[in-house]
Amino acid sequence: MTKTYLIDHSIKLRFIRGAIWSIIGVTIFRGLNLLSSIIIARTLGVKLYGELAILQSTINMLGVISEFGLSITATKYVAEYRKSDISKTGKIIYLLLSFSIMLGAFITIAIIINSNWISKNILKAPHLTSLLQVISVVIILSSLTSTQTGILAGFENFKTIAKINFITGILTFFLKTLGVIYLGLKGIVYAIVISMFLNFLLNKKYINIELKKNKIHIKKLEIFEEFPIIWKFSIPMFLSNILVNPVVWICNLILIRQPNGFKELGLFNMVNQFINVLMVLPSASFGVLLPILSSELKDAKNNFLHYINIHITTYISTVLTLGAIVFSDIIIYIYGKEFTKGYIPLLLLLLLIPILTYKSAIARLIQAKELVWYSFFSNSVWGLILILLTFKLVKWGAIGLSISYLISYLLNFIFFIPFFYRKLNIINFLKQDTLFFLSLGIVLIPAFLGNVLRLEETYLLNLLSIMLCLLFTIKYMTTLYARKGYKH
Repeated sequence: MTKTYLIDHSIKLRFIRGAIWSIIGVTIFRGLNLLSSIIIARTLGVKLYGELAILQSTINMLGVISEFGLSITATKYVAEYRKSDISKTGKIIYLLLSFSIMLGAFITIAIIINSNWISKNILKAPHLTSLLQVISVVIILSSLTSTQTGILAGFENFKTIAKINFITGILTFFLKTLGVIYLGLKGIVYAIVISMFLNFLLNKKYINIELKKNKIHIKKLEIFEEFPIIWKFSIPMFLSNILVNPVVWICNLILIRQPNGFKELGLFNMVNQFINVLMVLPSASFGVLLPILSSELKDAKNNFLHYINIHITTYISTVLTLGAIVFSDIIIYIYGKEFTKGYIPLLLLLLLIPILTYKSAIARLIQAKELVWYSFFSNSVWGLILILLTFKLVKWGAIGLSISYLISYLLNFIFFIPFFYRKLNIINFLKQDTLFFLSLGIVLIPAFLGNVLRLEETYLLNLLSIMLCLLFTIKYMTTLYARKGYKH
């Protein structure tokens, strides 16, 4: 056996082991979350579901500040140094956890103090003040749990993460279901806070076990030696991430200030929740690649890693998208009659899934190679385009906001992907990757047009897309197997 074969075989085993556990844990967690969101939507109705959406959107927007990109920083640097320098690993872990506590506490207190002003003047919903105060506790808990999860991912302990997701998923489902039945919107807010606290306790327990197993000792007085990673990685990661949730929040605010704004946001939130659940399989399966890419940076241009990271992830997300388009009527039916107007937004946002998956694959390479300042630049342009489009198209409600998202991501994808390929030094893959992505787009077109236009021949167009998908799969797998660079 060649050395290259042994390296790639090791990477395959690590990827498969991590992906299996990640899929199990996240699928259970997200699946139960989807089920609870359906129960919540049907119980609350469109307007109250919109109010829940703006509360969550507000907390998510401010929560990004407290998270500060620390989760991905933890994953990258723990993976990179856990074997080569355990002393450095211990200092990095303590630094990141301390940072997350301080930022989370500061922002939580600031929201509680200013909750009345935020509710009245920004959300235009003063009756949400008390709920905003309660849900603000999620910020410090979210800051800690995301960093903790990043640490566990850096150790490639995806089995433990799956176990935690399984436990918290079940507890969250029952807490939310009971909460909405007995206390309505207030019950859901309480359930979110309690479940996040339980998640924190479980993460804390298993991180301590991992530290003992790897003989890593926390050196509190020496953590400032590792402070440069905050500037080099966390700050650009934070700036890149911070653009996303505030932009989403601003667009939601623009929408709720329209006639029937909360109802339109309720429709959009329903679609967005479903899209997030559908993204579970590609994100859970291939999120495990970041610690592998970080620890095996010398093999980042390896054909196997490239095909797994970009091709296979995008292919899986396209198949999921096609299935959702074909069964879109059933999806809307599950949510109830009040959400029937979410049909077109659902179809529009489903087209985002392959694009977002592809961008996530590129983002993993950018993070592994410490080029995250480029992500900040890309997200800045995306955010500006989305806000401008939202102002222009918001008169169409949830449909207008969905179109704004689709166009902004598509333009960002077209302009920035070639740029990223050059910076990542993988320009030799650009042509084949472009043809690959365009081919997957062609697969989706017949089914999308048939369903969005409600044509009588929709079932035939659905069948055509399925046949094209099968033909593409056969052709691609044949080509992949024939490549000398892939065979050993």
